[in-house]
Amino acid sequence: MLNLVEILKNVPRGTELYCTVFGNVRLIQVNVDPESIYPILIGKDKNSVMVHLTKEGKWNDSYPGECILFPSENNRDWSTFKFQSQTFEPFQKVLVRDTKNNMWLPDFFGFYDSNKTLFPFRCVGGNYQCCIPYSEEFLGTNKDYKL
Repeated sequence: MLNLVEILKNVPRGTELYCTVFGNVRLIQVNVDPESIYPILIGKDKNSVMVHLTKEGKWNDSYPGECILFPSENNRDWSTFKFQSQTFEPFQKVLVRDTKNNMWLPDFFGFYDSNKTLFPFRCVGGNYQCCIPYSEEFLGTNKDYKL
């Protein structure tokens, strides 16, 4: 049985995915509590409607529907989803932000806390949702960074 919580639990918030109902969406949160009926939260952006899904990626647990969440529009096979998390060293220069509308700000990396789904990147200046290698190109902008 498909368990998207296991697949997505260490994927950073903001990762782009595809939903058959809403099109391109971003991962907002994954609740790893096994008692949670709707542990996956997705949304278009911070000002849009957010939707909770079951661990199987279904809209409603009460009906025998199908998974509506996929790695991308062209990839409907979760077995091929390979998330490559960035590996940072402590005190490495990085850029951080909390939402795609925020500017990338400089900081020094501390560690990645996989138990914190909202702000897993622990840096010297605070805790953040997104963290990328330092780059002059992105510094002070809100450009999308693709892994």
